Amino acid sequence: MRGRDRASTGQPVVAVCAGKDCRKQDEHDGLRRSLAEIADVVDTPCLDVCKGPVVVVTPTAQQPQVFAKVRTKKERRHVLRLVAEGGEPTPTLRELAVSKKQRRAALDRLPPELRR
Repeated sequence: MRGRDRASTGQPVVAVCAGKDCRKQDEHDGLRRSLAEIADVVDTPCLDVCKGPVVVVTPTAQQPQVFAKVRTKKERRHVLRLVAEGGEPTPTLRELAVSKKQRRAALDRLPPELRR
């Protein structure tokens, strides 16, 4: 799935941190399964946020956004809606957004084919 984008598969690509701390969160597998129903999910090496699960979403025509601690069903629904519909993150997701410096560091750790 690496290197795929919306144009080649018809689905958005979402990166999910597969670092040790993110994977040991019970919510990681559920989040990944839910996202796989509507997007191409790419496991990435540790994004060095360590507040997992961590997901990188690129809404249509926007910069990639990094969300940490996506743990509840409500938060998962908000991520799924953003992936499926695009647009702006909801207030719930804005609370989970990773800060500028940490966001940049996480995006730098993405494989080159997933960066914009």
